[in-house]
Amino acid sequence: MAVKKTASGEWPTTDEWPSITADVTCRTLGCPAEGVTFRVTLYENVEAPKYRSQCTSCNTPNDDIAVIAEETAGA
Repeated sequence: MAVKKTASGEWPTTDEWPSITADVTCRTLGCPAEGVTFRVTLYENVEAPKYRSQCTSCNTPNDDIAVIAEETAGA
């Protein structure tokens, strides 16, 4: 399911947005969160089906994403 703007030009709310539960680990050398795994909810990007994460400690985009569960819109 690709997320698209509504007929009125608005984006759906996050509870209508497809998401996954994933474990995300920062691998940036020297980051305070290096090697620490966090369980997070990631929302599908407009370029479906892509999910993106970014470390909140070092602001580095993160691609070490292990999907735990796929959820559906409205879950």
